[in-house]
Amino acid sequence: MAIPSTMLLYFLIITLICYYRMPKSWQPSILLLASWMFYASWQPGYLILLGFGIVITRYLVFAMGKSENKKKYLIAGLTYHLGILILFKYLNFFSKTAAMIAGWTGFSWEPWISPWMLPIGISFYTFEAMAMLIDTYRGKVAPANIMDTALYLSFFPTILSGPIERIQSMKPMMREPHHFSFTQLKAGAVLMAYGACKKLAVANVLAAIIAPVFENPSGYAGWPVILSMIGFSLQIYYDFSGYSDMARGMAKLFGYEIMENFKKPYGAISMSDFWRKWHISLSTWFRDYLYIPLGGNRVSRVKRWRNHIIVFGLSGLWHGAAGHFVFWGAYHGVLMALGDVKRQILPTKESTTIKTILAKIWTFILATVGWVFFRAATVKNGILILVQATKNLGASPGGWMYEVGLTDISILMLGFTIVLLGLISYFAKEEPVEEYLMKRNYYLRAILLYAIIFATMLFGSYGYEETTQFIYFQF
Repeated sequence: MAIPSTMLLYFLIITLICYYRMPKSWQPSILLLASWMFYASWQPGYLILLGFGIVITRYLVFAMGKSENKKKYLIAGLTYHLGILILFKYLNFFSKTAAMIAGWTGFSWEPWISPWMLPIGISFYTFEAMAMLIDTYRGKVAPANIMDTALYLSFFPTILSGPIERIQSMKPMMREPHHFSFTQLKAGAVLMAYGACKKLAVANVLAAIIAPVFENPSGYAGWPVILSMIGFSLQIYYDFSGYSDMARGMAKLFGYEIMENFKKPYGAISMSDFWRKWHISLSTWFRDYLYIPLGGNRVSRVKRWRNHIIVFGLSGLWHGAAGHFVFWGAYHGVLMALGDVKRQILPTKESTTIKTILAKIWTFILATVGWVFFRAATVKNGILILVQATKNLGASPGGWMYEVGLTDISILMLGFTIVLLGLISYFAKEEPVEEYLMKRNYYLRAILLYAIIFATMLFGSYGYEETTQFIYFQF
């Protein structure tokens, strides 16, 4: 069931009718059944794996509530969930890495390759399960019952690509009756349309434009490479934030308010500020369950720098079982450590408009360099792209954008759509975009929404077939 798609629309309509027409006490069961049907539409075989994880997690949090020795149940739960994640996601990577290291020492070893597909959403619901186990162990939340556990881990708007929610924020919503609200329905639909526009009219088009450069970096130099680097920075933002907006919109249809995952990250003035605004649910997960337990900011400077590199290195590994993802994470860990050094050495000066603008530009450049290694097939290719970006800068960009079948009109409309979405985001300031749009007068709101829908339908048809799914579905 692709997102977005006509099938998804039918699924939502049928689920909404059942959800609001049936007795209110049935709502969690209806939503859970719909979530399992949704997941089964992607990978029906792995629904058993999800169900087994639900049962294991529920048993362990229940046992924690009855036992004096909670730690053994926490260790058992973390071992199970991390073990399943390693088995399906990282075994090939570790096997290949071990074989490579063995080769350096003169031993020949054929790496074992797993025949299993990666279960979709496993990184997200595994982190939710571990958060639930840890928070129950810490006494932050009472042990959840089986229905709460199942719906929390299976909730269809978030299971594929987050946001990574916490049980203590979801439990009240799962237990209260939800009444139909046309205002809420409109807000959810607006947010879904906004997210779909980001994905279809911007991210997919950018994916098609930049693909030739990233797939053949030695064949391009200068401005095509630089523009492709910037293009991927925009693509991954519009792709992932587009899905997050759609997830929030789908949840809102059913009376659920889930967290915002992005808060204008490319307006950040430092890398630490960037990570407070980018993939917030993952950043806060690593902060709460890894960085702070390692000592956080309470330890010495050297240990704090070590903590940054460990946390971001593991964050890179979470994104993908490949060396270039680990390199990307370590790169950000080093940047965070260097930022800490800068704050220690240089006194804080009064900010000015020019300084703020320069800080935002510099932060964007640093993030863009990092994204090169995220998108490149290998670290070597990432370095090659950066080298190629410094060559032949005197030449014009040429017509590389037209190689994928785009026209002047489609490129112009891509720019129009980016400006439209950017202006909406800018004027919304700190307010959620759906609330900002819903507060506009009828005519302005209609113009903006029709422009979003027009751009999505008319100019969201480009892109390679493999770029039509969201980037984070692979994680």
